[in-house]
Amino acid sequence: MATGSGWKFDSIVSLDIHTVKYKPMRGGSWVLLPKFFAGKNALVNMKNKDNQCFEYCVAKDLNLTKINLERITKD
Repeated sequence: MATGSGWKFDSIVSLDIHTVKYKPMRGGSWVLLPKFFAGKNALVNMKNKDNQCFEYCVAKDLNLTKINLERITKD
């Protein structure tokens, strides 16, 4: 019983390698949103002074509070 196509690899004709220096985006604490985004009511800009924005967003989502979404302390 034959398996495969029967083709054999002979050689590599050319090889291109492209590299880029990795520059991660810099996240940080709260920044004022531009008016275009702030007026949409589609983003929640949580006011904080540390780099735990993601944790605050997850905690706020689990809390299901609909008022004062930008606060990270008790509502």
